[in-house]
Amino acid sequence: MIGKMQNSFFSLFISVCLSILLFCTPLVAQAQEIFEEAKQVSEGDPCATAYRDAETNINKTMWFVIGCLAGLVGWIIAYAIEPNPPAASLVGKSPQYVATYSDCYKRKGKSSQTNAALVGCLIGTAASVLLWVAVFATAEESNTGY
Repeated sequence: MIGKMQNSFFSLFISVCLSILLFCTPLVAQAQEIFEEAKQVSEGDPCATAYRDAETNINKTMWFVIGCLAGLVGWIIAYAIEPNPPAASLVGKSPQYVATYSDCYKRKGKSSQTNAALVGCLIGTAASVLLWVAVFATAEESNTGY
């Protein structure tokens, strides 16, 4: 009789465990989907975040100076070099978020550094032209006096 009770208790225990498992499996799967959706919402728009980070991280002053000193070559260098996003911004993010963020960061960063180098190139060229005009003007004044 004790053997039957133990056997009956064991089968009841197994039945309850299987019932709980069958009931909870869809809930766990649904919870994972909800968690992934919440994670994507909390991550925000990857392009907006990447644009903001690129504006903050790109050293426009450096690219402006490179454009001033190197001229067209500086602008070409700024166009050729592609900035890499900071790794700290990508830790714990989904692969889709990382890919979108990286693409947007590189696009915005390249645009910012190219624009800064172009402005530097134009201002450097204008300053050079003004300097040469001043040099030629003083040279002609000194030549006409003799």
